[in-house]
Amino acid sequence: MKESNHKLESMLLDDKINRIEDILDVLLVYLIRKKAEHRSVSSWDIRIKNCVDRINRINRCRQVKDYYFSRKELSAAIEDTWRTALRTASLQAFEGSYDQYELARMLDEEQIKNEVLAMIDKLVIN
Repeated sequence: MKESNHKLESMLLDDKINRIEDILDVLLVYLIRKKAEHRSVSSWDIRIKNCVDRINRINRCRQVKDYYFSRKELSAAIEDTWRTALRTASLQAFEGSYDQYELARMLDEEQIKNEVLAMIDKLVIN
């Protein structure tokens, strides 16, 4: 029975991190565009906030008022998602004028990743 519960819990956590990574992909695309183009559109800002809210909802463990994934694990998820988000953003930013490598040179990758963590932390703390 313990092994069965462990497998079920492992599957649950895998599903949760996969869902969080899907949302992080969307969040990063909007942040990359915002930073690269040096502009903001209100619909982007709302989508960014909605993504952060969804990540926190998925990550929250309701029974014990804790979180499934630590800041370190979320940081690793951001790292894993960065390249796919950058590829997608390169098609959207500047009307697709730059490939992912050119777009990457315009950005402070660490600053964007830290900003995502800060947004998630802010909601976790508040």
